[in-house]
Amino acid sequence: FMFGVAFTQASTEYFIDAVCNNQPCQDHRAEIERMLLHDFFGSIETAILTLFKSLTGGLSWADVFKQLEDIGIFWSIFFLLFVAFCYLAVLTIVTGTVCTTAMESAHD
Repeated sequence: FMFGVAFTQASTEYFIDAVCNNQPCQDHRAEIERMLLHDFFGSIETAILTLFKSLTGGLSWADVFKQLEDIGIFWSIFFLLFVAFCYLAVLTIVTGTVCTTAMESAHD
């Protein structure tokens, strides 16, 4: 959830700064909604869905990475760290479970 909030906030700031030029964004709403970055991180719900899809293969993480490059290198690297952390955490849990099960089977 927190990652979704962070990416949505970064995208919103990008829209305000780069697209709206610090002016009210109502005049630029159609332009913002046509951007792929808006499709990925236009709301917290879509951001969470984008992150979930990136982790489960429903969406290429490289496509999301390319969109985040427009915001800045920090957000691109932050996204890569998010993906790496989640993959490593899942791999560690799965490996630990398999090893524990194998050790218990060997004792029986």
